[in-house]
Amino acid sequence: TSTSTSTTSLPTSTTTPTPPETPPETLVEIIDGELSRPTHSAILTTARIASALTKLHTRTLVFGRVRKVVELCLQYIKQDLKFTATHLVSKVRSYRSGYVMEERRRIEQALFAGELLTVTATCALELGVDIGWLHTTMILGFPISVASMWQQAGRSGRGKKDALTIIVLFDSPIDQYYFRHPAHLVQRECESVSCDPANPYVLREHLTCAAAELPLLLTKKMQGEFVEVLGSNLLHHDIEWVEEITYRKITRRHRSMDYVELLKSFEDAFLFGPAGFQIAQDLQERDVLLQTKEGLVLQSLSSYPALGISLRSIEQAPISVLRLPGLDKMDEIDSLHAMWELYEGAIFLNQGTTYIIRNLDMDARIAHAEQLEVDYYTHPQDLSNIDPIHRLLFPASQPHRWGAVQVMMKVYGYRKIRRRTLETFEVVPLPSKTLEYVTKGLWFDIDPIVKEELKALNIDPMGAIHGAGHMLKACIPMLILCDPNDVNCEHSSEEQVRIRPWRITLYDTKRGGIGVCYAAFHMCTAVVELAMQILDECGCENGCPSCLHDFSCSEYNDRISKQGAKIIFKVCMHNMYQKVYVYVYYSPPPPNTHTHTHIHIHNCRVCIKGCCCTRSKRKTNEMWNNERGRNIMWSVLDLASSARMLMKRIGIMLQIILCSLKQPILLVVLQLKM
Repeated sequence: TSTSTSTTSLPTSTTTPTPPETPPETLVEIIDGELSRPTHSAILTTARIASALTKLHTRTLVFGRVRKVVELCLQYIKQDLKFTATHLVSKVRSYRSGYVMEERRRIEQALFAGELLTVTATCALELGVDIGWLHTTMILGFPISVASMWQQAGRSGRGKKDALTIIVLFDSPIDQYYFRHPAHLVQRECESVSCDPANPYVLREHLTCAAAELPLLLTKKMQGEFVEVLGSNLLHHDIEWVEEITYRKITRRHRSMDYVELLKSFEDAFLFGPAGFQIAQDLQERDVLLQTKEGLVLQSLSSYPALGISLRSIEQAPISVLRLPGLDKMDEIDSLHAMWELYEGAIFLNQGTTYIIRNLDMDARIAHAEQLEVDYYTHPQDLSNIDPIHRLLFPASQPHRWGAVQVMMKVYGYRKIRRRTLETFEVVPLPSKTLEYVTKGLWFDIDPIVKEELKALNIDPMGAIHGAGHMLKACIPMLILCDPNDVNCEHSSEEQVRIRPWRITLYDTKRGGIGVCYAAFHMCTAVVELAMQILDECGCENGCPSCLHDFSCSEYNDRISKQGAKIIFKVCMHNMYQKVYVYVYYSPPPPNTHTHTHIHIHNCRVCIKGCCCTRSKRKTNEMWNNERGRNIMWSVLDLASSARMLMKRIGIMLQIILCSLKQPILLVVLQLKM
């Protein structure tokens, strides 16, 4: 699927190209007045357009989401140019993180000088690098955010010069959603940013850099004073723990202390959170930090730790890919992705050239690759277990939970797949390599009503859960600023023998969690509503790449149920979407005889209805004259006066809402639909 915005006249080459004998394949077909979704490869379509622009000597930048897509697109462009314009093959390159610094600088300089016509790149070339003026920008697949889309489109046509931007969409839920709603693509606001400052892997690096500037007040003695003043329970709070610290709580415990100086001494504790004490003490035990009278400082005062910290990843030192036979370094991949891309026998792409991985040494952080021309690619076979181990946030009467999740993954083999036919012609076993870590996750406990309904309709429960997980995973990046690979779900297959609970589990793929699932937890209603909308708009029966299929599914989408996923979402929406009706009777009546206001707070809809008509007054008098009605009215008034009790039930403080009406209140009647 392709959409484009053009306001330019493209430069033409010196030689007039011969017109094709047959018309080119249409990118978008119109059937019965409506757009139809094409079925050919988006990568191949992008490569064909980029190749045509290269032949027109149009300076083009092609953006892709992941490194494999970028390399594959470059390979297709070069293959076309080899047969149609051999002299232009050297004018096409790829650019992404992982290339050695010298090679990246050469590509940047060649692109700026106009020596390159077309470059395929990841978001590494999105900003921060001066590449001069370009004619055209192509975006292969919707980027990770609306902001990223505008940033990539702005790479061409700098100043007052015209430009062409072409977006080629994949057959994925996000891309096809924007295909059906093109106005949202240009009118939608930027997504909200998610971040978890309490991630222990990130916080460890922050503390090391902070100690190089000022002594850290995170010693054991300071921790003891912190517990004495504020209580030990604050050391166990997560993310929102600072909200528990109030000035009233401190003054109630220590009335004779100098509170200003006391709060200054706890400045580092407030800044880095309760986890800062434990991490700082671990760094001290590892001889990274040294305790002095002023606090914790670096052991080596001459070191500058910020130089050794990666801004792109929180993983360990990357794996260096060495080219055989010369052993020159050609690429770098972080240790997490190395399990899926650098196993022995894997096909690896670099600058459109095919290599085969001969050896991987995780201890030495080295992989050896040899150039080899093959007509297939490889896909790993892996097994994963995702187990929630600790609930941190679990609202009452709600199906969703957030907390710590244990992740276990291992690669036990790989498949060889033909490029043209997508046929698996060989399965190769590998020695099992296991990766385990703890992160943060979001999970939904399936309501017993769903179990009964699925059984009555003879729907595979695990297929319904699997499909629902795919859908939620696809929707989260549309509402939260993150990479689609930052969140994943648990995948199930027909061959699995382990009994799994009836639960949809999503988790942050980075160690310790980066806040994506935490943000999704607070936006569960919007995420589920969007998932339901995409399923309703897709015309397939049993799931397709435009809705339930996940291209990164380790089980090849072989166990999903669209009907079952819709049933799960309907019940989840019913449980999460609470309606609270607040009827307010005024005395004296407000200027307007009827008022009706909707207030949206978190996952609740609050409807405030003000009534002063004769019927309402008569109903109030009838209730007051009746003994049972009078007791009910007093009970309701008691409930309204207790803001803390009501906040636990519906997540709002009713007193604030009632005070905002600025009218004397005779009676408040609540009708709760939980």
